[in-house]
Amino acid sequence: MPGTMQERAFRSTRAFLDANCHDKRPNPTRLAMCLKKVLVGDQEFDGAYGLAWHCIAGKSFGSFVTHANGGFVYFSVDNLCFPLFKTEVRPLIKPKPPRLGVCNGLVCTEPHRTTLLLRPDRTRPSKMRSGPRSS
Repeated sequence: MPGTMQERAFRSTRAFLDANCHDKRPNPTRLAMCLKKVLVGDQEFDGAYGLAWHCIAGKSFGSFVTHANGGFVYFSVDNLCFPLFKTEVRPLIKPKPPRLGVCNGLVCTEPHRTTLLLRPDRTRPSKMRSGPRSS
């Protein structure tokens, strides 16, 4: 993770804890949410670091995460630990379904091609043509 972002994350966490020092036990969930908003909420950060950042805050937790290359930092402030990591976001593209043809009531995945089908007695294959016949 870039050093400037690490410093910003640490300073933002320290500022949040100092501003809420009247709380004996800070709310880790609220702190994680605020830290994420600080890091990805600014317009300049969106362009520089992207949107898919995640933050966990607490004293005792387990995690197993996958992060983008160079997109992970783990730090502690006042006995609270913070793994902060970025995931890679890719648009989901639905694959096109295969084109289906009909072979005498049977479905074939390749229309207009010759397909070998087994006879009901399964002794010999028979050739069947799918698609239009040419004279």
